[in-house]
Amino acid sequence: PVGIDIGLTPLVTLSNGRTVKHPHFLKKMEKKLARAQKSLSRKVKGSQNQKKQQAKVSLIHKKISDNRMDFLHKLSRSIVNTFTFFAGDSINIKGLVHGYFAKSIHDAGWGQLLNFIAYKAEEAGKRYVEPPTTGSSQECCFCGTITRKELSDRMHICNNICCGLILPRDHNSA
Repeated sequence: PVGIDIGLTPLVTLSNGRTVKHPHFLKKMEKKLARAQKSLSRKVKGSQNQKKQQAKVSLIHKKISDNRMDFLHKLSRSIVNTFTFFAGDSINIKGLVHGYFAKSIHDAGWGQLLNFIAYKAEEAGKRYVEPPTTGSSQECCFCGTITRKELSDRMHICNNICCGLILPRDHNSA
């Protein structure tokens, strides 16, 4: 069995300690996309040159999307092939994409990744669940003690004298 925590600094943290870096497909192509969109805005409306430039902008968006989908499919396949039982994050993605990190969350493809893991697990005859994760990064994974943290606190240090666990916050949550 494995617990899955999704985030932005590492895209995925598994309960066995494995982390997967966020590839930032949109961020890598942003300059090229901005240039193409700026060039598009300067074209005469309805002209052939505008249509050609629209096709170029669409091609850049498609390349970003295709790279993200390929990465997420490969990542989900490797997770499903390695483990037999999966506990994923059940976070409200729609509620988070209206804030400061909206572009990064969309670029990460959290929802797609969890959907890919769910359907591939089902196809493989394995079990995928989404337990409620409220406060999962605040609660110690060994003793259950609640330790309040700010979002900027990246380490979990258990306050329980008997436990004293020190782990990265994402690993504890997974």
